[in-house]
Amino acid sequence: MDKLSKHAFTKVRRELSKSTLKEVSNQLKSYKWKKYQYMLWKQTNDLFWTVNIRTHLNALKTTIDLGVKPLEIDNILWNIMDIKENHEMPTSFRSVGAFTCTEYPLDSITYDNDVENDDLVGEIVHWITNRYLEVKSPFSALYRNHPNYMERGSYAIPLVCSLISEEQLDEAVQVANSFESGAKSSALAMTNLDGNSFFFHALNHLKR
Repeated sequence: MDKLSKHAFTKVRRELSKSTLKEVSNQLKSYKWKKYQYMLWKQTNDLFWTVNIRTHLNALKTTIDLGVKPLEIDNILWNIMDIKENHEMPTSFRSVGAFTCTEYPLDSITYDNDVENDDLVGEIVHWITNRYLEVKSPFSALYRNHPNYMERGSYAIPLVCSLISEEQLDEAVQVANSFESGAKSSALAMTNLDGNSFFFHALNHLKR
């Protein structure tokens, strides 16, 4: 890094990012992982899994993030926000599409000194394929207990959708009302074309 300018170093890292994603994607095809833009995704039964390969642009590190969410919570979000066209989108849209629920960050691993690792791609593939793709806890509990939710309201939207999916409707009302009233604030704001928030529409949806 010392021998390269910041611009040149960043350029090299971007090229590594592209090549790593491409090679990992090719090796994971036999495991039914697919690539969509900068993400890898896979569907198992009613769960949607994602892998994000993050090649750090200012350090010799590569981080792999494994996320998961129920397919149903995106459907609930689209019903609440009255975005019928999203139901017609391909499954891959759920990984990076607008107006989708954020996956729960199930696990991650960081490889240091990645440029000195002659088998970085192989190690990434091994780590991903050896994950046991199962979630035992209810997603509402996972989202609610994540530090990012407790500290700054991240995952509030998938939490409400998960509660509805799990038929914990009173809890869904309570959480949605706490954000709509301003008692809590969310790190992610989502509004409809009418200017009203997701939480406003969720409360109306739950009154039906």
